[in-house]
Amino acid sequence: MTSAHPLNLSPHTGDPEREALWGHPRLLCAELSVSRRECVVLAVGME
Repeated sequence: MTSAHPLNLSPHTGDPEREALWGHPRLLCAELSVSRRECVVLAVGME
C-alpha cells in the first residue's frame, strides 16, 4: 500500500483517487459495496 493513511482498509489499493481520499489527513473515509463490481467511498471532513 502506498497510502499515507495508517488504517487504509480499502480493497482498491493502487487507485490514485481512492488513495488520495484515504490518505487525506482531514477526511474520515468509509467504503460501501453497492454491487458486485462497484463501491462508493464516503468521505467526511473533520474540523
